Amino acid sequence: MSDTDSASADAVTSRSSSSPRDDPVRKKQKTELATFSDGKSLVIFIVGPDPNPTEFLIHKEVVCHHSDVLAAAFNSAFQEGQTQTYRLEDTTERAFKLFMQWLYSQKFMLIRTGPDFESNIEENPEAAASEDMSLVELWVLADKFGMPHLQNDALDAMDLIFCNAGEWLRIPTYRYIYENTAKDSPLRQYTLDLFIQYGTDDTLLTAEAAIPDEFKRIILLYLRLHVVLFCGYDGSMMNQCSFSDQDNHTGTICFGSGDLNDEKYLNTIHFNLHQCKQSL
Repeated sequence: MSDTDSASADAVTSRSSSSPRDDPVRKKQKTELATFSDGKSLVIFIVGPDPNPTEFLIHKEVVCHHSDVLAAAFNSAFQEGQTQTYRLEDTTERAFKLFMQWLYSQKFMLIRTGPDFESNIEENPEAAASEDMSLVELWVLADKFGMPHLQNDALDAMDLIFCNAGEWLRIPTYRYIYENTAKDSPLRQYTLDLFIQYGTDDTLLTAEAAIPDEFKRIILLYLRLHVVLFCGYDGSMMNQCSFSDQDNHTGTICFGSGDLNDEKYLNTIHFNLHQCKQSL
């Protein structure tokens, strides 16, 4: 086995015993809303590449409240601080709109997560299909700005879409993820686990050109190390605590040090493969 394969294998085998949350360096979580003590100060975000970027105005207090990175930029002696303008060429207008929604409400307006998601998808199929990439771009943007709570919520939205509409992240998002995230990224981990649990041979064959080489390498290494058995389906069986900040992820019961008799979580193939009931 080459050094590269060995390193990848180590990454695969270590995932069941650790998670991104084990890193002692934690990003600071901010979940409460801003108080709007200064409602007049606005900052400008110029989003997208030239020649046609889009300009957004946001209350400075809201931006700085949720991101220490942006607070430092807008209160510095550098260009952002002097002009109160932040240039973002490496994200999209659709992702930034979700960013703004979350800043002001801690929620997203998505086609595939509401009670009428089926009719909404029929009425807006293209917009519904683009939500995957929008949420992935948003996750990357939140990582850039040091906003783990937003990352958690973006990933929750991806998983809710999977539960509601039965649609998991589209293959074209994989390349963007691998080009814009670190090797130990929770988002990479999520896509790998989702594919291992629900992917098919046809998916690999028909979308091979769109799947990053590193992704395929880890899938193959995983299959060499484990026998994957499907133990039934009950909504999304992905353990959200494996991909988000456990200490600050509201609404999710994390079982890392809790009761291993929880059948739903024991059915999670990747992290609890050895617990899976084999029915031959």
